[in-house]
Amino acid sequence: MGIAARTPRAARCEISLYRAISLLAPALLLLAAPAPAQPALTCDPAQLAPDSYRLTTEAPALILAEQRISWWDAFHIERIQAAAEDLNSEVAWAAEAALRIDPRNLVAHGHLARQYLVLGRDAEATDAEWQATLDGGGAIVWTSTWRRISPM
Repeated sequence: MGIAARTPRAARCEISLYRAISLLAPALLLLAAPAPAQPALTCDPAQLAPDSYRLTTEAPALILAEQRISWWDAFHIERIQAAAEDLNSEVAWAAEAALRIDPRNLVAHGHLARQYLVLGRDAEATDAEWQATLDGGGAIVWTSTWRRISPM
C-alpha cells in the first residue's frame, strides 16, 4: 500500500507503533544487558570472612565429632537414620550460614552440593551448588570417619 492510499487512521496506528517501539527499546536493551559478574569463588581464608570460613571448616568437624547415639542405639536402625539426618542437616545449615556471611565461600558451595544430594533436597538447588563448585575450581568431597578403631 503506497503513502497516497493510506487512511488517516492507518497513519495514526503506524505512528503509535513507532512510538511504542521507541519507548520500549531502552527497556529491551536493559533486559538484554549481561548480568553483573558474580564475585569469584575462593577457599582462601585470607580472602573470606573469618566467620564464613570457620562455618565450613571448624563447624563440620565439631558436628561430625558430636556423640549422637549410644552403643545400644546401634541396634535400632531408626535411631541411626535419625542421627545421620541430624548430622547432615546441621552441616547443610552451617554451609548455608557461611554463604549468607560470604557468598564467595567455595567450600560452602561444595558442602551444600554434597549435603543437598545426601539429604535428597531440591534437585535444581543441588545441581546449582554442584555446578558452582566445579565452575569455581572446587571439589565435592565426602568425609570418612572410622570411630573407635584402636591401632594395632
